[in-house]
Amino acid sequence: MREIAIKELNDFLKEKGFKKTGLVWYLKNNDIYLLCEYQGSRISKSFYLNFGLYFSLLTYENFTKIPKSDDWHFVGRYNQILKGFVDAPETQISLENTETDILLNLNNVKVKIEKFILPYLLQMQDYKYFKDNFPDDFNHDKLWLQNIRENDFIEFVQSQS
Repeated sequence: MREIAIKELNDFLKEKGFKKTGLVWYLKNNDIYLLCEYQGSRISKSFYLNFGLYFSLLTYENFTKIPKSDDWHFVGRYNQILKGFVDAPETQISLENTETDILLNLNNVKVKIEKFILPYLLQMQDYKYFKDNFPDDFNHDKLWLQNIRENDFIEFVQSQS
């Protein structure tokens, strides 16, 4: 069933312009990467979707491959980003039902990604968004800043034209 989920997500995200490496899909706009990662659950037949942003100009080493989610600059789970858009978003996406049920559930997930998550994240592939909104008007419950201090990130964003 894992393969079905990955294929469905791959087909959907590819339609949206994403490329795939391993279990990570990414969409590049200049030096800002929007990322989506499939993460299998260790305790049940389900999975998580992690979304994030990565700023390649913040990398001091030669950037040659898509970073792992531990290295992203902003990260949030599917359910965290959906809070405020929909009531009680699922934390994990189940793979325990029949193939038909899994496909129906994945279709629901794809609708939420297209309707809420992608528009929310795509606006962040522009430094102007961060100049205008970070940190005061930025929802820190949906995406967490990591791997850089807030003040350093603000200074970095302000230095971008």
